[in-house]
Amino acid sequence: MIGSIAAGAWCEAIALQPSDIEDWIESPGPVGPRAFVLKIDGISMYNPGGPVSFADGDHVVIDPDVDPLPGDFVAARLANSNRVTFKRLRQDEGEWYLEAINPAWEPRYIRMTEEWHICGKAKWKVQRL
Repeated sequence: MIGSIAAGAWCEAIALQPSDIEDWIESPGPVGPRAFVLKIDGISMYNPGGPVSFADGDHVVIDPDVDPLPGDFVAARLANSNRVTFKRLRQDEGEWYLEAINPAWEPRYIRMTEEWHICGKAKWKVQRL
């Protein structure tokens, strides 16, 4: 695990150094060699009534070597600011959006421009028992 990612407010992306690794968490399934784990920070992706929900403190495995498709959960970075967030990727009439799955969250949709970069697709949600 290399840190946390905002599911709500923004957080800052940093360049990873070996000393930045906070914990070693095994992926529950196959991922690429550059995959990493982030801890969810916030509630914009919390949807207790939905089929998938991410609570504050949950862990997700992000694989930067997998191209995301509409409907996938992604880590996204806003260029020139190093701000990153965790959202669901959506496409509507040729436009790309980042969606908060919490139905009460505002803003629910962020329209992606050329300033956005997808850092990777979430492959697994990790739950420690």
